Amino acid sequence: MAFVASQGVQQGWLSAAVWPYWLASAVLLAAYAVWAVRQAHPIVAVRLMLPSQQAIAMLLVAIVSIETFALIVVVPMYMQQFQGQSALAAGMVLFPQGLTTGLGALLGNALPKRLGARATTVWCHLQLRSLARYQSVLQDFFGL
Repeated sequence: MAFVASQGVQQGWLSAAVWPYWLASAVLLAAYAVWAVRQAHPIVAVRLMLPSQQAIAMLLVAIVSIETFALIVVVPMYMQQFQGQSALAAGMVLFPQGLTTGLGALLGNALPKRLGARATTVWCHLQLRSLARYQSVLQDFFGL
């Protein structure tokens, strides 16, 4: 799959040169899935994904991982290389996302237990509004 990703970028995702690698990757993944189901202790436990809810959860985790990668790596590169922004401007634009991720990790379980679900929702809404204001200040300052 990693080779397919590198070739897709270079030659085009749907080009004829990449299709054999897509096919080989699919066959190898299917063969591994068949083999892993028969093993007592496989490296990746495919049996965990047999219930549909767990498979959907794994799919959502994969999507969030891709989105996180894009936010952390691709967006700053895009801003710097194509929009001509400085590293400082790219960092300032992405600062609210990092801040809310950190705060969410710290306070995600504590606030609803302490304040209740309704107060936590109001508090989070107010924080997001203040971050939106921060974004508008950035637009004025950096011209983003």
